[in-house]
Amino acid sequence: MEPSSGQRKMIVGIDFGTEKTCVSYAAWNSFQKEPPPISSLTINDRIVFASCLAQDQNERILWGQEAYDSQQGPVYKWLKLFLYDPDHPILQEPDAPKLPEGSLPEKLVTLYLRQVYDAITEMIRIHHSDCDQGTDYWFGWPATWSDESQQKMMRAVQEAGYGNDSDRVFFLTEAEAVALFFTQHEKLGKPPSSLSVDWQSVKLGDGRILICDIGGGTTDVVALQIQNSGTNPTYELLSKSSGNDCGLAAMDAALRGHVRGLHGVPSQQLLDKIGNLKRRFTGKEDRPIFLPGSGQRTALPGDIKKCLNPTIEKILALILENINASRQMQLPISGTAEVLYLQEYAPISVAWGATLRGALGRAIPRLKFDRSYGLEVTSEAIVHEEGLDTWIRRKKSTPHWFVRKNQEYAIDQQERRIFNIFHRAGDPATKIINIVEHPGTCPSPDDGINLVPKGVFQFCLRLQDRDSILRTGDECSIKVQIAWTLTYSEQQAGVDLVASVKDAELGREVKVLDGHEVVH
Repeated sequence: MEPSSGQRKMIVGIDFGTEKTCVSYAAWNSFQKEPPPISSLTINDRIVFASCLAQDQNERILWGQEAYDSQQGPVYKWLKLFLYDPDHPILQEPDAPKLPEGSLPEKLVTLYLRQVYDAITEMIRIHHSDCDQGTDYWFGWPATWSDESQQKMMRAVQEAGYGNDSDRVFFLTEAEAVALFFTQHEKLGKPPSSLSVDWQSVKLGDGRILICDIGGGTTDVVALQIQNSGTNPTYELLSKSSGNDCGLAAMDAALRGHVRGLHGVPSQQLLDKIGNLKRRFTGKEDRPIFLPGSGQRTALPGDIKKCLNPTIEKILALILENINASRQMQLPISGTAEVLYLQEYAPISVAWGATLRGALGRAIPRLKFDRSYGLEVTSEAIVHEEGLDTWIRRKKSTPHWFVRKNQEYAIDQQERRIFNIFHRAGDPATKIINIVEHPGTCPSPDDGINLVPKGVFQFCLRLQDRDSILRTGDECSIKVQIAWTLTYSEQQAGVDLVASVKDAELGREVKVLDGHEVVH
């Protein structure tokens, strides 16, 4: 009989950027003493994928580089901007594709993230089918995002399929992921990169660090205090600032404006690919630079600098805003494209750092329980479709286990899930979700063990919000988001529950959870 190889699960870090997306992953084993090797998702020899969507003539969804190179119909770029800043100047340019009529920004983001999800699950199916504990997905997002932007991203991620069954979804700031990358990359081996970064010159210990994340639409600057850098670092936020219209898209827009003013009419292909010009530009050229795809037109280095410098000056101003918050800082710069005029960067730093955070776990005290806790909807809806007919029925709910026995959970880590609530015309608007307890590790509805009720969570529906209601006759299915946060105060663990529909809060309660211990 072969010895047990321990529990195995996949840890996947995802950097969904305005211009590009990267995915890193590791196969985690409970017997391992050290973090596992981290690899990059590779498709057609690429580890960086354009954050674009398109359709071919057969209405097949194209994504990544295939969408970026598409000549058939509109190519939807800047998807992340649609999500959190639909009024961004780059989206107002005359050649920027508009959203399809009746389509919400989150729908495009969900559709793109679904393509990424399918690629990840196919890789896991082929190469890591022995992982029996599901997949932990770690998404990076800007530290400066508002709660509204975070919730939109969470909804898009969940509706794209992440977090189903035994899978889990986590979020961390892009700044923390980048800091982890620069703190730990030497110890774990240099990640694959085509860039000639002097890794030996970047050594971070305990102290203060400033992260400048130059993105497609915005630039975020964050000052952090690093502690415990030798094992599992923690990061205290000292200051943060963000610049709108202060990223690579603004540079591209300025370059396009300059090229349009040159003699002759530039091709649309040249305008679409103008970003390639800055990737090759070092700022030291002293001869005219040939514009590929433009015939014989050239651009003077001084003119290119004039296009880039206004954005660079904004970025430097953001950095100076944070200098006072952190002295004696080391300054790694991360970003979503090679801008050699500023500094080389590691294109997969966020995804790689997010994966490492998943392998290390949260560097804060955690809660472990000797029982499982679940949320059980008393009236859950199921939608049936047959041809053109649609009808809604009430179904027996299976608890969603937000705490499983002997697993560790970060304190103050918030998670969310959408529940389809059944409602019939004339019923009370107040709905109930039961908090139930089970003594086992992997509760099952047919294991013969009765669930122990631990309380109820009540909230009142807003039936006038029609956008969240699917109605057939007198029956309705209403999408209600339940967010929960595990708390710990005065030696007592609890769960803070919040019900909402489209960011409108319906109810909030805190429930006590027994059978816990604090682990570090």
